[in-house]
Amino acid sequence: MPSSFPLVSEAALDDLSQRGQILYERLKAQIEPECDQRFIAIHVDAGDYVISRSSGDAVRAMRQLHQADGRLYICKIGLEPESGL
Repeated sequence: MPSSFPLVSEAALDDLSQRGQILYERLKAQIEPECDQRFIAIHVDAGDYVISRSSGDAVRAMRQLHQADGRLYICKIGLEPESGL
């Protein structure tokens, strides 16, 4: 199935990820701990965000605000357990 988005470079994906992480770090104090273990979708260019119980729900909610343009950063809120514990 062909993609509706053009392929992007690894550098562009790294930039998107870094920008998304910076935005998340700014929001972190106000959304944790009441949203712990939920998912946040941040539109990197606009700075808008939504929080939902699943990553899919977060993406669907964000699509209500922005067209699908591949400019989302999605992550789980809170600390991930250390592997191997």
